[in-house]
Amino acid sequence: MTDLQSPPQSYTLSEVQKHNTPGNAWIIISGHVYDVSDFAELHPGGRAFIYRNAGTDCTDSFKLFHAPATLRKYHDRLVIGTLKDYEEPSRMVCG
Repeated sequence: MTDLQSPPQSYTLSEVQKHNTPGNAWIIISGHVYDVSDFAELHPGGRAFIYRNAGTDCTDSFKLFHAPATLRKYHDRLVIGTLKDYEEPSRMVCG
């Protein structure tokens, strides 16, 4: 997902963690910070999942339940910046 562009604003994990309530819900996916406060009501899996994960890095959960196209579809509308000091996990190559 490194091909997705984000605004220049960056946030620390502690800043993101403060946004963990209905109406003020941010999540992290692959180093991008998303404001999903308004989207929670539209989430096909229900708003409870969004609110339960607000203020956290939910990359693994997101990838488990969503195709990559899902993030591309909503990225531009919901992204507000990036996570400071984020390092994408290295990928192991088996062979």
